[in-house]
Amino acid sequence: MLDGIIGQELAKRYFQRAVDGGRLAHAYLFHGPAGVGKKSLARALAQTLVCNAGGKAFCGVCPTCRMFIAGSHPDFRVLDGARKSIGIAEVRELQQALVYRPYGTRHLCLVWEAEGLTAEAANAFLKTLEEPPAPALFILTSSRPARLPPTVVSRCLRIPFRPLTTDEITSGLETMGFKGDVAPLAARLAGGSLGRAAELAAGGDDPDWQEKAAHLAHAFLSGIGTAELFARARELGERAEVLTRTEHLLLWYRDLLLWREAGAEELLTNVNRLEQIRVQARLADGPALVRSIGAIEDARKKLLANVNVRLAAEVLCLRLAGLAEEEQDGYDRATGWSSV
Repeated sequence: MLDGIIGQELAKRYFQRAVDGGRLAHAYLFHGPAGVGKKSLARALAQTLVCNAGGKAFCGVCPTCRMFIAGSHPDFRVLDGARKSIGIAEVRELQQALVYRPYGTRHLCLVWEAEGLTAEAANAFLKTLEEPPAPALFILTSSRPARLPPTVVSRCLRIPFRPLTTDEITSGLETMGFKGDVAPLAARLAGGSLGRAAELAAGGDDPDWQEKAAHLAHAFLSGIGTAELFARARELGERAEVLTRTEHLLLWYRDLLLWREAGAEELLTNVNRLEQIRVQARLADGPALVRSIGAIEDARKKLLANVNVRLAAEVLCLRLAGLAEEEQDGYDRATGWSSV
């Protein structure tokens, strides 16, 4: 049934036993990082339950499978909080559909990124979870379950999804048709997310990001003039670009620290740039690299908190070049920001 899902063996075994034994709960919350298989498993489970073949896996060719794939199965409904908020009107439309007897054995309701429910919609949806008017299975997915109302969470059986391993992501990318060095490299960069890895492997990110990160790090480590430093800060771009480039820079500095302190090639993200890593790792000691990593993480937090982009980029460059003091007792003397 779920053989095509990458990783998540515990969740797959649980649902295989639950379907075989007819012991499915009426509501589940799939929670975990984005891109690790929550939606894929939910859809595979739903299709198995509507399939006319009645086996342990959906056939994909029977009339109900074809309706499911086309999104026209009368028992199958999706509320999508990933693209926009889920409002009360959508929940009421779902409630009206659930009044009718299902075409098969049960209604199937999938709620993507359920934290997208507005407060009013969540309250209305809670009533449906508590007392569905007809047999129904609800599957909610969330990468930020803490943002869901506790009352909604308490009505669901929680199924945790973990980040995928590098090997699992590499295997998944190869199954998608990505070959050569691109699959292992994207897998190392993806932070446990197959979805993110597929974007990277397909070229959705800057293809020259490694060279840009290496160039920036070398400038900061080998000494850089103030005028050039501020020029580099401007090159980082707008908020989204700065967040992306600082993520790349963070991975680069992490590799410099790992190589300097452990010399462990197998731990590196940018292992295909090993010679550059070796050269740059000799330009700074371990504590300086640790401070640089902290400075990058601090800048990213401030950017996510909507501070001035240009100021954040300039202060980060100052710190990485060793030209600004670190935060002291929650106060940053370089910017006047308070972290308290």
